[in-house]
Amino acid sequence: MNLLQNVIFAFPIITFLEKVNFLKYIRFNRYHHLALSMTMALVLYGYQLFIDKPE
Repeated sequence: MNLLQNVIFAFPIITFLEKVNFLKYIRFNRYHHLALSMTMALVLYGYQLFIDKPE
C-alpha cells in the first residue's frame, strides 16, 4: 500500500506540480524521491516493530 502511494505521488502528482511551477527538482529526480520515501517508510516500520514488541 505504501509503495502504491509513493509511486502515485512520485510520478503523476510531482509532474503536475512541476507543470504549475510549484516545484522543480534540480539534482533530485522522481526515482530518488521514490527510493528515499520507501527507505524512510521501512526504517519507521522497523522502529515501530522494535518499540511495540511484546514484553
